[in-house]
Amino acid sequence: MWSLHLMRMEPAMIGCYVTNTVEVANFVKLNFKKGDRLAIKATGYLKGAVTGEAEIALAEFTEKKDSIVSIWTPFELGKLGSVDFVDFEIISSNPDVPAYFCMDNMVATIDIEY
Repeated sequence: MWSLHLMRMEPAMIGCYVTNTVEVANFVKLNFKKGDRLAIKATGYLKGAVTGEAEIALAEFTEKKDSIVSIWTPFELGKLGSVDFVDFEIISSNPDVPAYFCMDNMVATIDIEY
């Protein structure tokens, strides 16, 4: 007789895809000026301690260019390492920007020990 024991370990984040909502993109077009920026900051936690952070810009208005993310864009989350949860925060130089974004295809690795 034999038995197999599986134990789930903490997942390691790999990435996801993000984009702006139509509401956010329209707000940015009408209200952002040179120097304004909109980003998502992801912070990973394991047993209450920070494991790492990653950030991606959703809109940037600089002297060289104006950009608004309007297509699915890869957001690399490998810097977060092994986590038991991830906190996503909207960071903006404009306090009135709607705090929404779209996320899809979250990928993580999960080690299985047997």
